[in-house]
Amino acid sequence: MARSRTFATTYAKRRMSAGGSRKDGKARRLRKKRTAIRIYSMDDSMKLILGDCLKEMKKLPDDSVDLVLTDPPYNIADKNKLTKVGNEFKTNAEAWGKWDTMDSKQYFAWIKNIVQESYRILKNSGSFVSFFNKFNITYLRDIGLDAGFHPVNFYALVKRNPVPNLRKNGFTSGFELGIIFNKDKKSKKWNFLGQNQMQNYYLYSIGQKSTSHPTEKPISPMKRLIMIFTDKGDLVCDPFMGSGTTGAACKEMGRRFIGIEIDKEYFDIAKNRINNTQGSLF
Repeated sequence: MARSRTFATTYAKRRMSAGGSRKDGKARRLRKKRTAIRIYSMDDSMKLILGDCLKEMKKLPDDSVDLVLTDPPYNIADKNKLTKVGNEFKTNAEAWGKWDTMDSKQYFAWIKNIVQESYRILKNSGSFVSFFNKFNITYLRDIGLDAGFHPVNFYALVKRNPVPNLRKNGFTSGFELGIIFNKDKKSKKWNFLGQNQMQNYYLYSIGQKSTSHPTEKPISPMKRLIMIFTDKGDLVCDPFMGSGTTGAACKEMGRRFIGIEIDKEYFDIAKNRINNTQGSLF
C-alpha cells in the first residue's frame, strides 16, 4: 500500500509538472479551441480568418492593402450605461462585457500594435479608418501620428434616434466617432463623390440591423468610405470583422476583402452574412 501511495503521488507530480491539473489542461484546450486558426475563402476575392487579429496581420505582406476599415473594441463595458440589443435595453457590461474590458495600459499598447501593423500592410496610397471611443480618440490620433500616418479628418455616425437616457442623468449618446488617416499625403487615393456625399458625418437610424452582433455598424456609411478611398478590385482589410459589415460592403462594391475575427460565434455570423450578400463584378 505504501508503494502504491508513493507511486500515485509521484505520478500526480509528474502530471502536474508536465502540464498542470486536469482543470488547467481543460482550460488550455478551451483557449486553444477558441483561437484555433480557420481560413474561409470565397473564390480569390474574399478571405475570412478565425484567429487573433495581431498575429494574423503579421502574416500579411508589406504594402499589400489599399484600405484598413475597422471598428475595434472600445474598452467601455459599464454597468451604468445602457445600449439596445434587439428590442431589449441592456447595460454595456451585459451586452459586450466579455470582450470589452481590459486594463487601460494594456489596451492602448494593443491598439498601438494594431495601428503599426496597419501602417506596414498599407500601400503608400492607402488609408486607415477606425471608429473609436470618442473620449479616447485623441489617443488614437497620437498613436497614428507616431506610426507615421497623416490625419485627414474625424468621421461621425450621427444617430437620428439615439437610445433614450432612461435615468435622465445626462445627454443621450447621439453619435459615434472615427478618425481617418492617409499613409502618404502625396500619393493618397481620393475619390471625391460629390458635395452632398463628402460631409464628415453620416445620418442613420439605429435598430436596422442585419445580425445579432451587439455593436454592428450600419452598412451605408461603410460603403461610402470604401468608395472614397478605394477603386473596384482594391483590397480592404478589417482586423475586427465582427458582424461582417465591412466585408458585406466590399462584396457589394466589388472590392476584395480580408476579415479577421477571434470569436467563433461572430466569425460564423459574418461568414453567413457575407455569403448571402450579392456581389458586384470587378
